[in-house]
Amino acid sequence: MKKQAKNTTKKAYGFGEVMLMLESMNDGIAVVSEQYGDVVRRLDQIQDDLADIKHDLKRKVSYDEFAKLENRTIKLEKLVFSKLA
Repeated sequence: MKKQAKNTTKKAYGFGEVMLMLESMNDGIAVVSEQYGDVVRRLDQIQDDLADIKHDLKRKVSYDEFAKLENRTIKLEKLVFSKLA
């Protein structure tokens, strides 16, 4: 039986090939970093929007407080109309 020789030679890359691969990697890294910057800007905008919404919610009157104010208004209107009549 014949033994087949295994091809164990490894390819050595030349300087030009290595530089081409590095340039390709740098382009890929630049694209990823641009996308990351866009994501960070969007998250900052969302965070600002959430802060505005939170502030607006704090300014709103609860249902119970609104009911109390409505009752007070009705009483005051009755009082004013009774004095006018």
